[in-house]
Amino acid sequence: MYRVTVNGITIECETAPREKLARHNGTTTTGTRWTDRRVRDLLKHLSTGQRKLLDALLATPDGRTDLQLRQSLGLDNNSALGGVFTGFIRNVKKVGGDPNDLYSTEKVTIGGQPVNEFKLSASFRSVAEQVLGEQ
Repeated sequence: MYRVTVNGITIECETAPREKLARHNGTTTTGTRWTDRRVRDLLKHLSTGQRKLLDALLATPDGRTDLQLRQSLGLDNNSALGGVFTGFIRNVKKVGGDPNDLYSTEKVTIGGQPVNEFKLSASFRSVAEQVLGEQ
């Protein structure tokens, strides 16, 4: 269990195991299907909302809560956020990506309230940052 207090608000979450993934040959990460080409293809398929979701997740390596993502995307509730994630996953599958190697979700407690926290996988993040840095 990891616990930190910020401005009087206590945040608690489970300690996640470290991902042991290394860059390999500059195009893919060991144990992942994410390649430069696949990420470029994915970016072409994303709607405006899905791209905003990706950008919000890329902006914070430590993850974003459902509330933070809803605010970033201008959504009123988690059902609407779920719709954006569903479309995003559909596009991941279209380009041959593995949705299980895209992001993780974890229940955390912030200010005594349970929330969902979303975090991109290290393998996807690594390739996406490289591709976006080239644009």
